[in-house]
Amino acid sequence: MERARELYEQETGKPLSQSELARRLGADGYPIQQSHISRMSDAVRYLLPAIPTVLYAGLGRHQVERLAVMRSMGKLVWERYAKDRELTVDFDSFFQDVLAQFDVQGEEFSVPRVQDELVGEMAELFDVSYDMLTFELTEPDVRQHALRTALAVPLTPLPI
Repeated sequence: MERARELYEQETGKPLSQSELARRLGADGYPIQQSHISRMSDAVRYLLPAIPTVLYAGLGRHQVERLAVMRSMGKLVWERYAKDRELTVDFDSFFQDVLAQFDVQGEEFSVPRVQDELVGEMAELFDVSYDMLTFELTEPDVRQHALRTALAVPLTPLPI
């Protein structure tokens, strides 16, 4: 997708949005949704630098999506705990360093092991409970709350 974008941008002489890229690709016989382009772009930006061996070996879409969700949730949790702290590393670098430990061949790659390591290293860095961080990264209600908070959407009470 990135190479196709580059070719179209060379042709037009201006940057293309993801929507325009999807439109151009569709017109050229490669129909693709903008959301797929977004996921691919995120994979290239956040995953490829850390786990090229795993990605080029054919990591499945489901695992890529799980890693993307883990990264997004991890970043929200990170921002909450990093508030008012002076850290020597940002979340994206931290995430890529953790992920890079798992750049292995074949079926050895495990998303749950990545999550375990991410949670463990964040728990140690922030001196908080491993279980609490796991809960915050994985519980649907907590994820929903974190996403609403990040988007500044008012919370509605959950039905009891």
